[in-house]
Amino acid sequence: MTDRQRNTLVVGCIIFGILALGSVGTGIIATALGQTGNTARTRTVRFNRTEKAASQQQSSNEIQTKVFEEKERIEKKIQEYENIHLPNWYKLVEALEASDITDSYKYAETAKKQTKEILDDIPDVEWGNTGDKEFDIQCGQLRNKMLEAYTAKYESIVKLIIFIENPDSPEKMTEAIVAVEESADIWEDFIDEVSEVIY
Repeated sequence: MTDRQRNTLVVGCIIFGILALGSVGTGIIATALGQTGNTARTRTVRFNRTEKAASQQQSSNEIQTKVFEEKERIEKKIQEYENIHLPNWYKLVEALEASDITDSYKYAETAKKQTKEILDDIPDVEWGNTGDKEFDIQCGQLRNKMLEAYTAKYESIVKLIIFIENPDSPEKMTEAIVAVEESADIWEDFIDEVSEVIY
């Protein structure tokens, strides 16, 4: 069990304990205020309130656990995608900096293929379904932002390949630069969204 999981479990148990104690106290106060002489009814009220609070807390803890697990799943998927394409992307950057057209083209073609594979996989990614409505909405928005980021990255790679094939074209160079800059901005927005959702 990681420190993060242990901390979540401890906080959940503490919250459960506080709510359970509060519910018992509410039952006792209701008994004191409504002395009807019917001890069975008093015990039932106390038990029902305690049971209801415990059930709500259990449900809340289950949702918190699902949210935590979903955040880990999201982080793992994003890391998987990064592991697929980033090493080659860095090689592409190095080849471009060295003005090595042959390697630049090779790495750009590989980047295009890898990014396309990721784009084909994204529609199958399902995040959310934790029971926490706000978090589940954020998961859907994050998935859409990821699709947008990888689409922009793919389009920038296509424009870069066109420029590499036509290195003497100022128009193709400008299109590639604009596409890469736009992709970088969209990617930064995606990373910000990731930070908001899973950290």
